[in-house]
Amino acid sequence: MGVTNEPADDASTLVEVLRQLSDEGYRHELIALGDSDVRCAVCDEQFGADEVTVDGSRHVEVASDPDESSTVIWGTCPNCGQRVVSVLGYGSAASPTDQTTFDRLDVDHSGDTAEPNNKRN
Repeated sequence: MGVTNEPADDASTLVEVLRQLSDEGYRHELIALGDSDVRCAVCDEQFGADEVTVDGSRHVEVASDPDESSTVIWGTCPNCGQRVVSVLGYGSAASPTDQTTFDRLDVDHSGDTAEPNNKRN
């Protein structure tokens, strides 16, 4: 199976999205830190979130509580080249760290995207 930039439409829960991304090779965590920095769980390097090559993003809502939303972002570590994934809180569920990280990542801020590096200004 080739790598896609978007989980299948039937992947609607966080677990389903993460499972499919893992199947596509995005198995390693990208950890949001303070000051818009992130750390790759593979190489343990810390760098600015804007250095990550973003391959896609997916907004996931909890059906029972839309306020508990997350954004799944997947891409490539600029240091080791491994495929990484991060789950950030979205909207009222976003911590200040999650929000500043999301704002600094090169993500299409309009929602789900299948196009890499499609940031809107």
